[in-house]
Amino acid sequence: MEQSQLTGATGGALQGAAAGASFGPYGAVIGGVIGGIGGFFGGGGEKKAKKAAKMQAQEILRAAAENKRVQTLVMNQAVSTAKVATYASNLIDRGSTRRYRMALEAEYRRGIDYDYEAAVRRANTVRQYGAAAANQIQRAGFGQLIYGFSALGEAGAKAGWFSSGDPSAGLGYIRAGSGGRYTTDVPMGSLLVRK
Repeated sequence: MEQSQLTGATGGALQGAAAGASFGPYGAVIGGVIGGIGGFFGGGGEKKAKKAAKMQAQEILRAAAENKRVQTLVMNQAVSTAKVATYASNLIDRGSTRRYRMALEAEYRRGIDYDYEAAVRRANTVRQYGAAAANQIQRAGFGQLIYGFSALGEAGAKAGWFSSGDPSAGLGYIRAGSGGRYTTDVPMGSLLVRK
């Protein structure tokens, strides 16, 4: 289970409970269950984002390696052609002809190396984007969780759950007594309950 599935499920349950709270405690429970299931299946995706980025980066590197191989073959062909042309012209492979061939090879190698290094940088960037996408998915799950607490708190406040002045409303007070007979309102935080 991914982290965003857990936070998504919790946030969804809280939001569902908040939505169902207007229909009483059973509505809150049913809304919480439905919201939790929806949040669980709506969350997730961090691993998929990282895996997709990794696969794309690997494909970039495979293509770069193949491109480097092909460019090296083209370079070898061009350098060999220059060498053959030198010998076909009855010239000795020294001096300016040799410098030309070496410069040609060096320029090809610079281009090959640059292209390969650029591909490696692109692959690293893709991996970083995948990690950033995974982090964004996790943050969205936490956002849903926080919003769920807020929504449930708001619904509870509207339903009078947190009313501290009215003993008959909400969870701020309980009625202590026995045998179904309630005799005294006691704040919930009290350690000692008296009749």
